[in-house]
Amino acid sequence: AHVWRIPLAGGAPVRVTQVAGVSTAVARHGQLVVTTARADGGVVTTLHASAGRAVELPSVREVPLLSPTTELITVALEERQHVVAVTRPTGARAGQRYPVLLKVYGGPHVQYVTNSRDSYLMDQWYAEAGFVVVRVDARGTPNRGRAWERATLHDLISTPLAEQIAALRALAATDPMLDLQRVGVFGWSFGGYFSAMALLLHPELFQVAVAGAPVTDWSLYDTGYTERYLKLPEHNRAGYHATSLLTHASKLERPLLLIHGTTDDNVHFAHTLALIEALYVAGKRAEVIALSGTHMVPDPRLALARERAHLELFRKHLTEPVGAGA
Repeated sequence: AHVWRIPLAGGAPVRVTQVAGVSTAVARHGQLVVTTARADGGVVTTLHASAGRAVELPSVREVPLLSPTTELITVALEERQHVVAVTRPTGARAGQRYPVLLKVYGGPHVQYVTNSRDSYLMDQWYAEAGFVVVRVDARGTPNRGRAWERATLHDLISTPLAEQIAALRALAATDPMLDLQRVGVFGWSFGGYFSAMALLLHPELFQVAVAGAPVTDWSLYDTGYTERYLKLPEHNRAGYHATSLLTHASKLERPLLLIHGTTDDNVHFAHTLALIEALYVAGKRAEVIALSGTHMVPDPRLALARERAHLELFRKHLTEPVGAGA
């Protein structure tokens, strides 16, 4: 992602950034501050003055202890090209098979596969525990054009879920390191919704899921967002029904961990309560962690505890018990 200047009076756009990575900018009083998360790691901030001079501002950020091994790989699905991010354990050995974690968002407004190495630091944290971490941006995500984004009209889950699975299988077909007999899925917000739906609809592939702050029924969510895609409920009752986790609660066969802040002001805690009740009525159970915070869990202590809870669950269900095997 680059920063461009576009003259309002007309003329050709001019690219401001040249460094490979993901750049963002803030313009104030005739000056431009550009921040680039580099493809080779690190963050660079540059001040572009009105006279055209560019000055790199010194960084005092702490250097991460991990160095992501992430590769960006293009996978062809039908006539579409999907870029997949694959993060492996440091020193991963050829011929050894590793359980797979699909780290997912999968919904509108968020591009999850980007050319910024440090955005994969937590992926590497999981990889060092013995997993291969995979990210995919299927249709419905931004920055690939209008048709790509509109593929989820009337149905926010079917196309993204099918394409994430297809990309994962295509990747594994050429990479024997990925063990698709041991696959977990996890995400937050829309990614939490996606993860729970993946577990309910495809237990043949996904063995365990963590759903953080999930939308469980679109009729309970912000109408300004929901109706942009699903349209009015009275015009798409089948779509609202089919895309609700509550509809599929009775299909739960695998371990599911739900994590939600009780004061979440984006995806209200009522979503998780509704799913718990639907599972209870169907004779099913999920593990639930209720937090005191809001949607994004800004407290670093809680954030670390959350990641450790994820890892504990994945180790329990996707790796061999200690002492098993050779």
